[in-house]
Amino acid sequence: MTTGELILFFSVMGIATFLTRAAPFVLLKSHKDSRWLLHFGRVLPVMILVVLVGFSGVGLIDEQANRQVLIAIAMVITALAHLIFRQAMVSILLGTAVYVLGIQWLGW
Repeated sequence: MTTGELILFFSVMGIATFLTRAAPFVLLKSHKDSRWLLHFGRVLPVMILVVLVGFSGVGLIDEQANRQVLIAIAMVITALAHLIFRQAMVSILLGTAVYVLGIQWLGW
């Protein structure tokens, strides 16, 4: 690919990403106080955590033993953080930090 094609490619991808991120806010502005939307805002973070934990569990099968231990520790930290803090972002960040630091410092 030429430089011009790369610039065009990344420009189109950037615009598409922006539009898909902005569309829900624009399209759902009039439904801001909807019970249905408020319900999803409350349960969606937990649903995302369940998907992340499930995906991590599937990844355990193909990993080396030491990496399996690290993934299991990060999953437990994520679950405990969510039970303690009830904040999805805090839970995800703590679990990710444990995993990344384990890989970087322990070399797993």
